[in-house]
Amino acid sequence: MTTEKKAVWVVFRPTEPVNLKKMRKMYMGSYPHFADMASLFSKTWWVDEARNEWGALYVFNSQQDVDAY
Repeated sequence: MTTEKKAVWVVFRPTEPVNLKKMRKMYMGSYPHFADMASLFSKTWWVDEARNEWGALYVFNSQQDVDAY
């Protein structure tokens, strides 16, 4: 049986530039929180220092899980 996942793409553009080392440190501290979320199938994050953007792709198990988040 196939199940349909739902994704949320988030982009942040900070007013102050943020470098990769700082972002990695911030994200490493959040992993336990996301690991314990039964509704979250997968999460990945990215940083584009040149454009001063960073973000994440969240893949949830259902639309209800997205709505609850």
